[in-house]
Amino acid sequence: TAFSVNNGTTTIINTTGFWRLIGTMGTRTDSSTQKGSIVLNDGTTDKIIFALRVSSNAVGRSIPFDLLIKLPAGHSCKMVATNGCVIDGSSRQIADIAENLVNP
Repeated sequence: TAFSVNNGTTTIINTTGFWRLIGTMGTRTDSSTQKGSIVLNDGTTDKIIFALRVSSNAVGRSIPFDLLIKLPAGHSCKMVATNGCVIDGSSRQIADIAENLVNP
């Protein structure tokens, strides 16, 4: 499932299982601080597992990510991007919560 997040928060996965996230997180050259992050939420608390922060007046940056995550019941994965940060990528379930492989 493809996603693109800019200037906001989007929940990209809220289904149990093992997931692969692949994509890029990038910022532009700007006069403001820009931040992007990949966040796991357990239903009450956010935990940042990957982030990019570029200070004001810095050269734009772009970094790739390729992550494997496990989401138990009640958990979700969110992308958070401030204005000027873009997170593009896709998610794919590789196994269910019982560790049974999911064929593409």
